Amino acid sequence: MCSEEISSVKNIRKMYKGTGTYLRHVHLPLIPHEKCPVEGVHPKFHLCAGVLKGGKDACQGDSGGPLLCKGVQIGIISWGKGCARPNSPGVYCRLDLYLDWINSTIKRNSAYQIASNISCIFVLIMLFIL
Repeated sequence: MCSEEISSVKNIRKMYKGTGTYLRHVHLPLIPHEKCPVEGVHPKFHLCAGVLKGGKDACQGDSGGPLLCKGVQIGIISWGKGCARPNSPGVYCRLDLYLDWINSTIKRNSAYQIASNISCIFVLIMLFIL
Protein backbone atom coordinates (compact mmCIF):
# COMPACT_ATOMS: atom_id res chain seq x y z
CA MET A 1 0.00 0.00 0.00
CA CYS A 2 1.05 3.61 -0.43
CA SER A 3 1.39 4.40 3.27
CA GLU A 4 1.81 8.20 3.45
CA GLU A 5 2.88 8.59 -0.17
CA ILE A 6 1.00 10.74 -2.61
CA SER A 7 -2.21 9.35 -4.05
CA SER A 8 -4.45 11.03 -6.57
CA VAL A 9 -8.16 11.45 -7.09
CA LYS A 10 -9.63 11.77 -10.57
CA ASN A 11 -13.14 12.62 -11.56
CA ILE A 12 -15.11 14.27 -14.32
CA ARG A 13 -17.05 17.29 -13.23
CA LYS A 14 -18.76 20.26 -14.84
CA MET A 15 -17.28 23.29 -13.16
CA TYR A 16 -19.78 25.96 -14.18
CA LYS A 17 -23.12 25.97 -15.94
CA GLY A 18 -22.58 26.08 -19.68
CA THR A 19 -18.96 24.92 -19.55
CA GLY A 20 -17.57 21.66 -20.85
CA THR A 21 -16.80 18.56 -18.88
CA TYR A 22 -13.18 18.19 -17.81
CA LEU A 23 -11.23 15.38 -16.23
CA ARG A 24 -9.72 16.87 -13.10
CA HIS A 25 -7.40 15.38 -10.52
CA VAL A 26 -5.72 16.31 -7.28
CA HIS A 27 -2.72 14.78 -5.52
CA LEU A 28 -3.45 13.99 -1.88
CA PRO A 29 -1.42 12.30 0.83
CA LEU A 30 -2.87 9.24 2.52
CA ILE A 31 -3.38 9.84 6.22
CA PRO A 32 -2.62 7.00 8.65
CA HIS A 33 -5.74 5.82 10.50
CA GLU A 34 -4.38 6.87 13.87
CA LYS A 35 -3.95 10.44 12.55
CA CYS A 36 -7.28 10.70 10.68
CA PRO A 37 -9.43 13.26 12.56
CA VAL A 38 -12.74 12.19 10.97
CA GLU A 39 -15.28 10.40 13.19
CA GLY A 40 -16.73 7.17 11.87
CA VAL A 41 -13.66 6.09 9.90
CA HIS A 42 -13.00 2.39 10.39
CA PRO A 43 -9.47 1.26 9.42
CA LYS A 44 -10.75 -2.07 8.11
CA PHE A 45 -13.14 -0.45 5.63
CA HIS A 46 -11.86 3.09 4.98
CA LEU A 47 -8.86 5.11 3.86
CA CYS A 48 -8.31 8.75 4.78
CA ALA A 49 -6.69 11.08 2.25
CA GLY A 50 -6.30 14.82 2.13
CA VAL A 51 -4.36 17.81 3.33
CA LEU A 52 -4.98 18.39 7.04
CA LYS A 53 -4.54 22.16 6.68
CA GLY A 54 -7.28 22.10 4.00
CA GLY A 55 -7.32 23.45 0.48
CA LYS A 56 -7.33 20.18 -1.52
CA ASP A 57 -9.99 17.48 -1.53
CA ALA A 58 -12.59 15.59 -3.50
CA CYS A 59 -16.01 17.23 -3.25
CA GLN A 60 -19.73 16.75 -3.87
CA GLY A 61 -20.24 15.07 -7.22
CA ASP A 62 -16.94 13.18 -6.99
CA SER A 63 -18.35 10.21 -5.06
CA GLY A 64 -17.64 6.92 -6.78
CA GLY A 65 -14.46 8.25 -8.38
CA PRO A 66 -11.11 6.46 -7.98
CA LEU A 67 -8.37 6.94 -5.42
CA LEU A 68 -5.16 5.91 -7.16
CA CYS A 69 -1.72 5.08 -5.83
CA LYS A 70 1.11 4.62 -8.30
CA GLY A 71 -1.46 4.06 -11.05
CA VAL A 72 -3.40 1.39 -9.12
CA GLN A 73 -6.90 2.04 -7.82
CA ILE A 74 -6.90 1.50 -4.05
CA GLY A 75 -10.12 3.25 -3.07
CA ILE A 76 -13.41 4.81 -4.10
CA ILE A 77 -14.42 8.32 -3.06
CA SER A 78 -17.06 7.84 -0.39
CA TRP A 79 -17.72 10.81 1.89
CA GLY A 80 -16.37 13.78 3.79
CA LYS A 81 -17.52 16.82 5.72
CA GLY A 82 -17.59 19.73 3.32
CA CYS A 83 -14.86 20.25 0.75
CA ALA A 84 -11.20 20.92 1.46
CA ARG A 85 -11.84 22.03 5.05
CA PRO A 86 -9.03 22.01 7.61
CA ASN A 87 -8.88 18.79 9.67
CA SER A 88 -11.56 17.19 7.50
CA PRO A 89 -9.91 14.90 4.93
CA GLY A 90 -11.90 12.74 2.53
CA VAL A 91 -12.95 9.20 3.36
CA TYR A 92 -12.52 6.45 0.78
CA CYS A 93 -13.82 2.89 0.63
CA ARG A 94 -10.92 0.41 0.55
CA LEU A 95 -10.93 -1.78 -2.56
CA ASP A 96 -8.63 -4.54 -1.31
CA LEU A 97 -11.48 -6.00 0.76
CA TYR A 98 -13.53 -6.57 -2.39
CA LEU A 99 -10.88 -7.94 -4.77
CA ASP A 100 -12.14 -11.53 -4.62
CA TRP A 101 -15.68 -10.40 -5.44
CA ILE A 102 -14.49 -8.03 -8.20
CA ASN A 103 -12.33 -10.72 -9.80
CA SER A 104 -15.04 -13.40 -9.61
CA THR A 105 -17.59 -10.99 -11.11
CA ILE A 106 -15.24 -10.11 -13.96
CA LYS A 107 -14.46 -13.79 -14.54
CA ARG A 108 -18.14 -14.79 -14.46
CA ASN A 109 -19.19 -11.98 -16.81
CA SER A 110 -16.25 -12.64 -19.14
CA ALA A 111 -17.22 -16.32 -19.40
CA TYR A 112 -20.82 -15.29 -20.12
CA GLN A 113 -19.65 -12.83 -22.78
CA ILE A 114 -17.48 -15.49 -24.47
CA ALA A 115 -20.39 -17.97 -24.47
CA SER A 116 -22.68 -15.27 -25.85
CA ASN A 117 -20.19 -14.40 -28.60
CA ILE A 118 -19.80 -18.07 -29.56
CA SER A 119 -23.60 -18.43 -29.77
CA CYS A 120 -23.81 -15.35 -32.01
CA ILE A 121 -21.05 -16.64 -34.27
CA PHE A 122 -22.79 -20.03 -34.51
CA VAL A 123 -26.09 -18.39 -35.48
CA LEU A 124 -24.37 -16.23 -38.10
CA ILE A 125 -22.63 -19.27 -39.60
CA MET A 126 -25.93 -21.18 -39.71
CA LEU A 127 -27.65 -18.24 -41.40
CA PHE A 128 -24.84 -18.01 -43.94
CA ILE A 129 -24.98 -21.76 -44.69
CA LEU A 130 -28.76 -21.85 -45.01
